[in-house]
Amino acid sequence: MSFAWGAMPTLGFLAIRSFMGAVNRPKPILWITLVAIPMNALLAYLLITTSSPIFYASIGPVCGN
Repeated sequence: MSFAWGAMPTLGFLAIRSFMGAVNRPKPILWITLVAIPMNALLAYLLITTSSPIFYASIGPVCGN
């Protein structure tokens, strides 16, 4: 279950997105998504290109390092 840490926030986001769409208010979710995409890209870039101990701690055991 080590990869399930993001399941609950994802389900919460999907529930809120569906509710906001049902009540005809999709703009807040649109803006949250538009902000999250560049933030995700930036964090991915930083984790990949820097020698972050967080990156090595999370992927090191999988690679056998």
